[in-house]
Amino acid sequence: MHTRYAYVVGLVVALAAAARWRALTRDSPIDPHPTQLPIPPPPTGVYAPNAHLHKLHRLADGALPNPEDLVVSSDGRFLYAACSDGWIKQIHLSSGHVRNWTLVPGSGRPLGLALGLHGEVLACEPSLGLLNITEGKVTTLSDDVCGMKFKFADALDVSREDGSIYFTDASTKFGYGESNLDVLEGRPNGRLLKYDPSTGTTTVLATGLHFPNGVAVSKDNSFLVVCETSKVRCGRLWLKGSQKGILESFIDNLPGYPDNIHRTERGTFWIGLVSGRSLLIETVMNFPFVKHLFATQQGMKFLDVASRMAKVLEVSDQGEPLRYMEDPNGKAIGFVTCALEHENHLYLGGLASDFVGRLSLEQI
Repeated sequence: MHTRYAYVVGLVVALAAAARWRALTRDSPIDPHPTQLPIPPPPTGVYAPNAHLHKLHRLADGALPNPEDLVVSSDGRFLYAACSDGWIKQIHLSSGHVRNWTLVPGSGRPLGLALGLHGEVLACEPSLGLLNITEGKVTTLSDDVCGMKFKFADALDVSREDGSIYFTDASTKFGYGESNLDVLEGRPNGRLLKYDPSTGTTTVLATGLHFPNGVAVSKDNSFLVVCETSKVRCGRLWLKGSQKGILESFIDNLPGYPDNIHRTERGTFWIGLVSGRSLLIETVMNFPFVKHLFATQQGMKFLDVASRMAKVLEVSDQGEPLRYMEDPNGKAIGFVTCALEHENHLYLGGLASDFVGRLSLEQI
């Protein structure tokens, strides 16, 4: 009798679990694939723990909602910030005065910024695409490629030789408000694109990228670096020479998830690491069932608060780590998305800030 009872209970539990699994996978917005990442690098050497970012000064405090990316004007007097209220805001670097410069139309959310050859501001907006922005005017340069509209135009940079614009479409499946879902899914939904201003055409340079985010062209214009956020790595795509068109590793196993990347006048690169690494989370991300659970509203909240530290990394033009700075507890700034060097200061934007962090590199 007890054996039969145990069998019935076991059968009911198994059927309930199977039904729960079917319901979970049916309603889940993702088609998950195991995300296998290397063990995070040890906190030694260049990656030794520090609190350098505690020394930053808040520029335009309270006036810049979630400045995702930054660019300095051609005359060096102003900083432009892509803010979550849809405005490109202009900050006077000497006085700190802020003004609403240009509003991206509709419910637009400007993300990546770059300066064009003629001093114009260029921006990526997830669904609107690649934009040319002058004061009070927004012109669309490209909003599709091969007949496919962009879902997540993200970041960009410009060749100083011919004005070609290189930019990322972070995901062809998920839009801006669903970025965590793309990372959770773990599939290569992103691509790298090129806009030719002389012809007005957009071409695909690379597909099969894992949430491609920031992009930066090298000082000699021979290659570009593209950040793959969900793979904690950056790749190098050769633009010239015998290796032209080849995408290879630039730096792997970063101590955080890379977002935007900016080149310095020296030819090095600053990478904003939007969050730190969690061995626990990265372990469970190997299991699609857990990913389905994380894809729920509650699970997404768990991911959002998993790491609020701030990290930035400078690497050489060969991908060697040079300088690493962090705010280990998010006391001064958190969720840093970009680090831009100008006149021996580092300017930081982030998703949890209403200011730009300004850090004197002479103090480090």
